[in-house]
Amino acid sequence: MGKIGKLAQLFAKYRIYPKEKFTINTAVGWFLENSDNYYADDLKNDFLPEQNYLSEKRGADLPFWGKEYFSNGKGRRIFIITQDSQTPDAGSIVFWAHFFGNPALFEDFKKAIGKKSQSRLRYDEFILNDLKIPTDFVYITDAKKVYQNNSWEKFDDQQSKNLLEEEISFCQPDAIIFLGSSGLELLAGKRRLADYYQGSENIKINGIDCFLFPFPTGMGLIWKKKYQGGVGIEIGKLKNKIL
Repeated sequence: MGKIGKLAQLFAKYRIYPKEKFTINTAVGWFLENSDNYYADDLKNDFLPEQNYLSEKRGADLPFWGKEYFSNGKGRRIFIITQDSQTPDAGSIVFWAHFFGNPALFEDFKKAIGKKSQSRLRYDEFILNDLKIPTDFVYITDAKKVYQNNSWEKFDDQQSKNLLEEEISFCQPDAIIFLGSSGLELLAGKRRLADYYQGSENIKINGIDCFLFPFPTGMGLIWKKKYQGGVGIEIGKLKNKIL
């Protein structure tokens, strides 16, 4: 079994991606039917076939992996943890990552589904332009993904933490980026963005260097402007790590 199949088995334990949900009229279902890129193929052929269980709880956004992340290609692997889709003003960057580098497909998607592009463009600007991260070697996942049984709003924090830790262990990244602080709080306890940028703390998780940035939409735009100098320094530290 390849790496995508093994990653799929890791997620299957948490039963948050029932295959049946991707055969009905959903945004991801549209993507799978209308895209023939590597990611759609990975989902259809290796990832979703392992999610063979009935829907028991609210699902979550699928993770995204770059074309070369699980290959033997040379490149620094970057693991990005975003705010979960329940965060006010956030939504999920993981969903929009499906369209990185494919604006024509995204335009078709907007026409079919009616999604707005504002948030997606801000994600592109920050990840592709500000951070200049090569998406071929990036893995993106939401912080919290496991909901409590019979709940549409409440997460199971411990199960979400367990899954995120397993993802990191499996993916073996060279650096971890937090977009917003919710993922960092889940793994390492509460951290205020203000304290982080006003201090000199260097964060490591399992020996892996971590970098914290404001989320690129909503209130995160205000924090990015307020701590513009600190964000610039953090970008410089990240580039020194991954180049």
